[in-house]
Amino acid sequence: MDGLFDGLDFAFAIEESAAMIVVKWQAMLANDREFPDVLAAPLEIINHLAMTVRMPQSAEDGPSEEWKQAIAVLISANQTIGVVACKVRYLAAAVDELAITILVEAAKTEAVRRLYMAVYFALEAAARAAANDISKIALHSSTTGLYNKIAYERDIARMVGRRVSADFVFIDMDGLKKINDSQGHQAGDAALRTLSTGLSQQLGESDTAYHVSGDEFIVVSANSEVGSGSAYAERVINSGARNFSYGVARWPDDGENPRDVEKLADARMQEQKQDRKRRGEAPARGE
Repeated sequence: MDGLFDGLDFAFAIEESAAMIVVKWQAMLANDREFPDVLAAPLEIINHLAMTVRMPQSAEDGPSEEWKQAIAVLISANQTIGVVACKVRYLAAAVDELAITILVEAAKTEAVRRLYMAVYFALEAAARAAANDISKIALHSSTTGLYNKIAYERDIARMVGRRVSADFVFIDMDGLKKINDSQGHQAGDAALRTLSTGLSQQLGESDTAYHVSGDEFIVVSANSEVGSGSAYAERVINSGARNFSYGVARWPDDGENPRDVEKLADARMQEQKQDRKRRGEAPARGE
């Protein structure tokens, strides 16, 4: 454990004590049934956890930049807030237990202050990371990674009352049911991801793509010029992405309410799909 508490100002900052802290920390984790996987944490994680005790902590100034980098290692390791909290709390408890036996009274006060601030800031950082992850999951399709219907509803609600224009491109991918039935849902999901990649690659700075359900996508091109929605769809088609039907409507030209414009784009997509079916370019109903 060489260097684990290098630079620590407290009287117990000797290698023997550092080793004892880690032993106590591991023992506490071993007895925790809720987080049995945390013992597999690499030494790098242990070192960064230990660093939280010696980083300057202040309720007024907040954690130092060095400390933020230390706790970021925990968060970037894809740990849940529960695991991060468990690790930090047990480390604090291990140091606290040792401090009671070997520290003089003045040093105990400083040690406890730092411990509580370290735990507080660690939990706050973990909570923020978890909230970001939850937000990302909540607003993105688990299949394609594009924004989902929840994000779409949020964004069009924000459009109401704003002085902007936008093209709504309603997209329906060909043949998803046939792929699912003949090759399985994993193949269907792969097909959706192929199309979503094609949609993403052609997006402009003001364009946003949403996977709203099953085989349906909507792309909103804000502040776009007339015809930009159709031009976008044709670029995707020409790029070699999976075949699809599409319809375009413009807001506010085609309706004051974005929801009405979406419905019109959907209706125009259905018209195009029927034309493509008659020409044999799209699968028949149920395929």
